[in-house]
Amino acid sequence: MVKLLIFSGIIVIICGIAVIIIARKIKEPLEIIARNLQLLSNGELQPYKNATSNVTEIDSIIQSRKKMSATLQDIVKKVQQASEDLLSSGNQLRSRQICYP
Repeated sequence: MVKLLIFSGIIVIICGIAVIIIARKIKEPLEIIARNLQLLSNGELQPYKNATSNVTEIDSIIQSRKKMSATLQDIVKKVQQASEDLLSSGNQLRSRQICYP
């Protein structure tokens, strides 16, 4: 009976240690993802820190965040280019009106 209690206690301790290790492996990438998404929501498109994970679902979130950031950067560049083109067109029209009243 005593041996069974000791064995059970050892199993509980081993399981507890395993749970702590697994939780840390999941927690760290999630904290990085949370920080990255917080920065993204504030307009910072560059990732704070690259995260990796062996957990498929977490890795999927990481990859989606990277893709979303790249897409947003592309959209911002296109909007900036369109804005510059519009400004240039406006300046050309204005100069034509000045030359030909």
